[in-house]
Amino acid sequence: MEFNLAVLFLSSLLSFATPCRRRSDRFSCSRGYLTISALHRLCQDKNFPYLSAAAALNASPFAFLDFELFQVFRRSRPPKHSLITSITLRLADMLAVSHRPL
Repeated sequence: MEFNLAVLFLSSLLSFATPCRRRSDRFSCSRGYLTISALHRLCQDKNFPYLSAAAALNASPFAFLDFELFQVFRRSRPPKHSLITSITLRLADMLAVSHRPL
């Protein structure tokens, strides 16, 4: 579940990013700031169902990261901000996303 939210967060950051007018090597977010808190509230307000990824995790390249994630996949409440942040940062490092939109 946290990986799904992290992927949503990173993909929304990258899809909203546009090249800066002054410098072509920098990107900025064209739709204002999207924060992890905003993603958390969006999932809470819309009551998005969380995907159950536990069955697919064994074949996943993410399986070695944290075996305790199995306990959090089938929750009824949204995860904590700190957990989403941690997973997003780890996923960004794995995907080599080092230049985030400003």
